[in-house]
Amino acid sequence: MSFVFSKIAWLILQPDTLLVLALVGVFVFGRMGRRTRVALGVVTGVVVALAVLPLGSWLLRPLDDRFPPPTPEQVAAAPGIVVLGGAVSLGMTAARPGIALSGRAERYTEAARLAHDHPEKPLAFTGGTGSMLDPHSREGEVARELFTAFGVAPERLVIESDSRNTAEHPRLLAALLPEGAPQAGWLLVTSAWHMPRAVAVFRAAGWRVVPYPVDYATLPRGGWLPGLLNGLAGVSYGVHEWLGLIAYRVMGHSDTLFPAP
Repeated sequence: MSFVFSKIAWLILQPDTLLVLALVGVFVFGRMGRRTRVALGVVTGVVVALAVLPLGSWLLRPLDDRFPPPTPEQVAAAPGIVVLGGAVSLGMTAARPGIALSGRAERYTEAARLAHDHPEKPLAFTGGTGSMLDPHSREGEVARELFTAFGVAPERLVIESDSRNTAEHPRLLAALLPEGAPQAGWLLVTSAWHMPRAVAVFRAAGWRVVPYPVDYATLPRGGWLPGLLNGLAGVSYGVHEWLGLIAYRVMGHSDTLFPAP
């Protein structure tokens, strides 16, 4: 009984639920002018929609599902593993003990598992810093430390730590690999919802990659995680990726808007 009570109590008392209830209460019971009520009604409607509708899932599921996992035969045939950065909080890592991984930590853990299962494959990491406020921190050096701690031999690692965004990954990483390596069909490890944009820029840069999606943001079709924070995060990630696909196509970083498998 206490378990059920605690779950229901937190569902009601968590800050995002209280915000939704407060907005609805003010809209229903507050005394205000017509224009103010209309404006508040719009805001309340948006907040409630984010909390109770799977808007984020609608945006992210096409990205998550675009590239299926590779077959065991494709994994075995790949000459190496490329993993994209973006899974470390560099500021928190610098300020606190240990390595602070973000919600995209599967990029590291799955790449390390692949490296463990296929000790013959080199592991190439690409990622510098995407922060304009702290341009000197480098995720690549953190990645070297982390993969070594995971048991990956240092001589298997290729670390690129100057790229600032997805568009720069393929060009800067290719410069560190033997000639012809980018065309050999390396495994590309990144978040499933980020995979379409990553594949688009790698292909445009002349790479032949085998997508290895991890860190899915949506449940299988029909399932979703309700709540304002989940909804807001999903919409934020989804809008960011779709705008990124459009922007990269317009700027010439990719050859197609939504690459096919």
